[in-house]
Amino acid sequence: MRASYLIAGAIALAAAGWIASGVLSGPAEPPPAESAKGPEAAPAADEAAEAPLAVRVATVRAIPHVSTLTVNGRTEAARKVSIRTETSGRVSALGADKGETVAAGQVLVELALDDRAARLDEAKALLEQRRIEVDAARELAASNYTSRTKLAQAEAALAQAQAGLAAIRLDLSRTRIEAPFAGLLNQRPVEQGDWVGVGETVATLLELDPLKVLAEVPEMHVAALRPDPGGAADPTTPRVDIRLIDGRRLEGRITFVSAEADPQTRTFAVEITVRNPDHDIPEGMTAEVRLPLRQVMAHRVSPALLTLNDAGEVGVKLVDDDNTVRFLKARIVDDSPDGIWLAGLPDPARVISVGQEFVLEGQTVRPVPVSASSPTETPADAAPKAGNGLETPPPATAGPAPMIGARAAGDPA
Repeated sequence: MRASYLIAGAIALAAAGWIASGVLSGPAEPPPAESAKGPEAAPAADEAAEAPLAVRVATVRAIPHVSTLTVNGRTEAARKVSIRTETSGRVSALGADKGETVAAGQVLVELALDDRAARLDEAKALLEQRRIEVDAARELAASNYTSRTKLAQAEAALAQAQAGLAAIRLDLSRTRIEAPFAGLLNQRPVEQGDWVGVGETVATLLELDPLKVLAEVPEMHVAALRPDPGGAADPTTPRVDIRLIDGRRLEGRITFVSAEADPQTRTFAVEITVRNPDHDIPEGMTAEVRLPLRQVMAHRVSPALLTLNDAGEVGVKLVDDDNTVRFLKARIVDDSPDGIWLAGLPDPARVISVGQEFVLEGQTVRPVPVSASSPTETPADAAPKAGNGLETPPPATAGPAPMIGARAAGDPA
């Protein structure tokens, strides 16, 4: 038993001695291949590490831009009237079918005259009789053969006969129901032979040219809207872009802005007038309305240039005069199919277009300008050769600074 303890102790002492020999002897000498590199390797590595990264930058200039507000709306006829009868009678003739376009003054419904013609002849005869009576009364009064009271009674009867004739003529004219304006006959709830009383609806007329588009605007934007009732009176007034639910696009002008807010929604009613010469846009269609608000100086850039800072804020990275990266929080004033509009950037602004995700704020970089066809061209205008709406510049000459976000043709992916 004691012999086994001695053997184990001897083995432990031998292992400890072997380990201690490696610690005391120090690290082994480097291989000949590593020591053969010489002192030139360190400066080259430092130079590569210190060389500023190259990024592509686009010079963007601020231009006047009218910011817009997009709201939902609906089409509505400029005028819509329900035409009612002013006399009673049987429908004897119809001047137009529903769905037809009618002219102003065109007969829509005609009622039967019935005994109106006879009553007209009666009124004419009575009027002639009253005139003769008045003439005779005046001759007698001039000769003092009758009192002036009799003359006054005759003149009153004459006036009554004149009024009766005018009334029957008015009733006759009301048997012809005409269109008060040119428009579309949308409804005609009567047919020939129907009997209608006073005040019954016989037609509904819509004026579809011009056409109105109604929208509701939040109270924070209503002060920026500019009504243009005269249209051509102010050619500088921005036009309103309208897209119908079926994809058709229209252009109109603001003709009315309500001075009273809706008590429930706190929005203001706005009317936009558009042309509809073919009457092919009906009332009640849903529309997307882009209302012009105010003109601001803004930069138009591609949405691909937006990035995030450490605080999670959306913005763009710029290169200042010292070639230092700066982050500016984006203040988006508008968006359009060809880019977004930012306010608050310096003018001109050198925006990093390729490589913004690989550099940090405060880092020194080597900017490579993006070629443009004009000094005012924005990133959204440049030819899309780099996949982000910017034109790829010619390959840079060989140098120590690597290019971030691009590679030459033939390089491995």
